[in-house]
Amino acid sequence: MLISLIGNSTILQEVIPDDAEQMCNLRNNPQINRFLSSTETILVEDQKAWLKKNAEKHDNFYFKILNKKTGEFCGTIALYDIEHNMAEFGRYICTSPLQSIEAEYLIIKFGFDVVFLDKIYCRTVKANQYVWNQHYKYGFKDIREEVLGPRQMLHMIQEQDVNSFRNYDFSFIDKLSKRIQ
Repeated sequence: MLISLIGNSTILQEVIPDDAEQMCNLRNNPQINRFLSSTETILVEDQKAWLKKNAEKHDNFYFKILNKKTGEFCGTIALYDIEHNMAEFGRYICTSPLQSIEAEYLIIKFGFDVVFLDKIYCRTVKANQYVWNQHYKYGFKDIREEVLGPRQMLHMIQEQDVNSFRNYDFSFIDKLSKRIQ
């Protein structure tokens, strides 16, 4: 059974191989992939094979981001490399500002309330200021900077623990998503 997380204006639904073409359309878009670890073109068959291999690892949750009202595929988001009650939050691409806001909240809430993680961290290309600044609005704290990946890009490493999450005021997300629906 596939997992779905439902917000006011956003649905996160586990990705399936049939989502590969839409995922490739996003990942192969130069405006979007400039902050990804690779800008190489990804073929649908390769994406399907990667999804199959990734599903066999059983250490992650990979979701597509959908507009609840229209059903439009807006992006992807994941918790992965889950180990010792800690996970990385990433594989985050979203073309809709509203869905990106609610999707981030849904994934971290899922991580702490359903998966029972103690800590979630993310690695965001530092040049992608919009996204790593967005993480502050969810209680993430800067830990360090690292040069990562084949493109040797500077990343901001941020994390949040379950206690910080429990004490953080997320009411702005509910208000915003209800107002804009």
